[in-house]
Amino acid sequence: MIYDPRKHHRQSHRLKGYDYSLTAPYFVTLCTEKFLCLFGRVEQDRMVSNQARQMIERWAAEIPKKFSGVLVDTLQVMPNHIHAVLVIEGCGLDMAAKFGIGVEDLDLESADQNNGTPLSTRTANPNRLVPQHPTLGRIVQWFKTMTTNEDICCVHEPGWPSFPKRLWQRDYFDHIVRNEVTLERTRDYIRNNPL
Repeated sequence: MIYDPRKHHRQSHRLKGYDYSLTAPYFVTLCTEKFLCLFGRVEQDRMVSNQARQMIERWAAEIPKKFSGVLVDTLQVMPNHIHAVLVIEGCGLDMAAKFGIGVEDLDLESADQNNGTPLSTRTANPNRLVPQHPTLGRIVQWFKTMTTNEDICCVHEPGWPSFPKRLWQRDYFDHIVRNEVTLERTRDYIRNNPL
């Protein structure tokens, strides 16, 4: 087949013109290649875990360590996909005021010394109140790379599920969460996904 750029182009699921490094919670869904059930199974409305699922959860916990100012708010690993709310936090005030995220991390005691700005303990650098944030795409790509690399190393272990060619589908789905009501609805959906 001959390549025709008018017909054979990948359409992006991203919101055109939106800066995906902006401070916001993002509802993200990643699916396994060919929707293979690699991360356990659902029994009686609950996820039954396997080693691959535990590996996915372990790498999700590494995201805030790799990307300062990024938080994994909610996570659910399903047999063939994962749902997560990833939060790019900013200086802490914006997430605390709009969504209630990170209120417990605000340093209100030292707000007078910082021109009334309570710094977040995660981004407490008085010389740089608004850190450079990675894009959502960069975070997702790092996560996919790390999980794929570990999966490739473990696939020869007994009981570890194998996959053909790629672990993850090429793209991912996202939704920019714009208010607290939507955030709570999204969290409930993710937590109750096995049901």
